Amino acid sequence: MAKNEEEETEEEEETNEEIEEEENNNANANTNTNTNNNANNAKEEINIQNQEEPIVLHDLNWRVAKMRLEEANTRRFLKAGPRFLPYEECRKWVQAWSRWDCEEEWVSWINEGEKRNSYIPAMPDVYYGKRGEWLGWDHFLGVVRKEEEDFQ
Repeated sequence: MAKNEEEETEEEEETNEEIEEEENNNANANTNTNTNNNANNAKEEINIQNQEEPIVLHDLNWRVAKMRLEEANTRRFLKAGPRFLPYEECRKWVQAWSRWDCEEEWVSWINEGEKRNSYIPAMPDVYYGKRGEWLGWDHFLGVVRKEEEDFQ
């Protein structure tokens, strides 16, 4: 019987060793699984970052394009200069007001800040002079001098 007991004890020890070995294998497998899970999580984070990068780059490219268009539009706008009425139309507008008799009155009116029409130049002699249309303040303001009346 002693042999049976010894055999049983040996079998139990072998069984216990097998169980411990299986537990160690399971523990190693869990460690590998955790490592794999961590690796998968890292890959997912990288994929998420890679997915965000095209969105960020697209947004950045869009903003750069928008800024370029705004700058081009500003340059075009500033290059265009003011838009005033043609000389004859401006002259008709000034004479319809019949408010000014000389250049000094016009300049005084401009300096007071009364000019609110953006189509009428503040310095018509300069603007229309550059265009070769200026004939003088009397002509522009529609003032007829006494000498001219007597001549007619």
